[in-house]
Amino acid sequence: MKHIIFTAGLLLASALTGEVMADCATNQVTNLGALLLNNTVCDATATYDTRPKHPELGVVTMGIQEEHLGTSTGGALWDYKKGDGHATDPRKKVGTWSLTSDGSTDATVGYIYDAFGSATAAIPYKVYSTGGANYDFCTVGGGTPVASVTIIPGTNVGCP
Repeated sequence: MKHIIFTAGLLLASALTGEVMADCATNQVTNLGALLLNNTVCDATATYDTRPKHPELGVVTMGIQEEHLGTSTGGALWDYKKGDGHATDPRKKVGTWSLTSDGSTDATVGYIYDAFGSATAAIPYKVYSTGGANYDFCTVGGGTPVASVTIIPGTNVGCP
């Protein structure tokens, strides 16, 4: 009986929040081109390791506002920063994004950041819906969440 009450409470809590629990196994997005193209990925909690250039700062929370431009299979990746025309922190191209096997359960998105020196190989991520405009980017194979993001329509708009 306790199991039934617990399960009912868990289902009720999930329904009331209007969100799906993230597990990197269900609610996979397979049409990544439609999701990402000409939209902005926001994550206010993203961290960056600044030690290579600024050892005194260490790992800092900076957030991301990544705009996905190009075609439905990939293209330019821009960081909105504080927008076009800002004197000290304008919008800037930071790399590229590309899709593999879009439209199937093998669909992944990969990113190459080349604006800050040598580019690294694209690391593939699968994307899972967690409800509304919220998504988890997860490792392939291990299914570990790497980033929990909100995707907002459009580019050159910034994140809330």
